[in-house]
Amino acid sequence: MVNENSFITYSVTIMTILITLFVPFPIPENYRLIVIASILLFFLGLNLSNFNRRLEYQELEQSRLGEKLKIHEQLIEIRKEIAILKDRGKK
Repeated sequence: MVNENSFITYSVTIMTILITLFVPFPIPENYRLIVIASILLFFLGLNLSNFNRRLEYQELEQSRLGEKLKIHEQLIEIRKEIAILKDRGKK
């Protein structure tokens, strides 16, 4: 799924590349290719940064859910022990 920031980044990158290719700037073609390559590298850097941020958030959520799971398992064990103690108390 593409979020709003990614869509804007894709649009700006594509438009900049198209402008660089088709607008008759008085620069040699080699420099145009350098400009396009730098735009693409900048775009890839932004995407990598966004991916890294999402990955860190996902790892944080996984650790938080892991802690909740441990607490839930402990509660289940406590309930089992309470049931065992109640059974012993009835005898």
